[in-house]
Amino acid sequence: MRLRAAVFAVCTILFAVVFSAARRPPVLDLGQQLDQIRLFGEVLAGEHPELRVTWLGSNKLGYLPLGVASLVAPVEWLPRVALLLVAACWLAAVHAIGAWLGRPVAASVLASTLLLGCVFYAGMFNFLLGVVSLAYWVRELREERRDRPIVRVYFSTLGGIALAYLAHGLWLLAGGFAVATYSLLVHFRPHETLARALAVATFQPLAFAWANQLEASGWQTSSKMILAPLGRLADPDTAASIAYGGLRGPIEPLLLSLLLLWIALGLWRAAREDWRGVDRFLAIFGGLCLAGCLLLPDKVDRTILFAWRWGAPGLLALLFAVPPPLAPRRLAAGIAGAALLLQLGVSFFAWRDFGRREMAGFEESLAAIPPEARLLALDWRLESPNFRLAPYFQMLAWAALERGAGTHFSFVDYPSSLVVRREPAVAYLRSDHLALNPRALQPELLRGVTHMLVHGPPGVARAYEEQSDILRVAAGRADWHLLAVRRAELERLLAARSAAIATQPRP
Repeated sequence: MRLRAAVFAVCTILFAVVFSAARRPPVLDLGQQLDQIRLFGEVLAGEHPELRVTWLGSNKLGYLPLGVASLVAPVEWLPRVALLLVAACWLAAVHAIGAWLGRPVAASVLASTLLLGCVFYAGMFNFLLGVVSLAYWVRELREERRDRPIVRVYFSTLGGIALAYLAHGLWLLAGGFAVATYSLLVHFRPHETLARALAVATFQPLAFAWANQLEASGWQTSSKMILAPLGRLADPDTAASIAYGGLRGPIEPLLLSLLLLWIALGLWRAAREDWRGVDRFLAIFGGLCLAGCLLLPDKVDRTILFAWRWGAPGLLALLFAVPPPLAPRRLAAGIAGAALLLQLGVSFFAWRDFGRREMAGFEESLAAIPPEARLLALDWRLESPNFRLAPYFQMLAWAALERGAGTHFSFVDYPSSLVVRREPAVAYLRSDHLALNPRALQPELLRGVTHMLVHGPPGVARAYEEQSDILRVAAGRADWHLLAVRRAELERLLAARSAAIATQPRP
């Protein structure tokens, strides 16, 4: 156990080195999530009467490490400390699974590479920390715990359900199905089944009430299949994005090949040993997750990565489900350690390049935003050279968090957030539409806006200033610029356009 604790500490420190490489991490929703923590404190203090806290809602577990980071870290280190605490929680759960199952340390080290995937880079911390509930159930379903009195099984089941619910509603569904399948089909025990069924019945009203609230808000009313199931396995790069989906380049296909080789050799060993040593619960859960990767839609309403998010949990479960390959422990540990170091080394340089080059000009633009500003963001450069999921168009959230600026989009408009509006806005300007489609900008959309944050080639900001009388460059350089809106000129333009429309004959 001392060795496992030391390996966990070393892994956490190595991830901390990566996170230290960028002042603004390349994580899409990080700024929005931290702004939710700020709003949470202000709502508790009696500010923002138009907002409320969703105390009984799902998808809240990821806010705990972010809240702790907000309490202990200075503002310039807050993003990096927040990511470190999230990573430490995830790594602790993964290494605990390896310890409880008696898997070699090499398996835990290799599994650690799955942290830096699409869910992490998207900032879906609630879903990411669903692995904590998975670790809980790995321990809960150990044989010696399944023979406890019915009351103890009931309360421990209730705790496991609550943990999965707080992580994410999808973890509650997938994990609940895997637990039920295991309990009914593997070593069935009547008293255990009764206790777990009673716990489900106890928790069911809360889960149904939350689901009805989301449905009433119009959440998840449409789905979109972008890549067909077989298309997701068409080439190594796409297949690797299912397992990881963070970095561009050959590193992720290489890591996926190593993971699949480990699992294949473990299955070969299990088959030779009459399937002894296989953890059937994790095998069920892993198979369910990988089926979801192939069969679920890519997007459900405003929920992105709907299918992709299951790749890392599925491979993580299968990695621990099978016994380790028949190889010398030192050789396995050396290969796993080299894989993690290679991934983190490539990640460090990608993060450093992101902070130095891709974010050049952002700090100057942010510092020039005055108090009480009303900000609009546009993104003319959508693709990152280093990362599969570009985080640029959510950078406006840092202006709300650190400068107190009002923004045209906030997570308070998402009913699954920690802090939401008491009355949903009838109409609001969606950041993920206008920010990704800057050509859709019209003068009318600048009404009430004081500043515009523009990400794109340097000539874009100057073109706005030169081709318009209502915008001027206030700060910035390289790819990031802050433009100020000339209110008097904007009002004259809008008034002239309204007058022109009014003088037109009506059909």
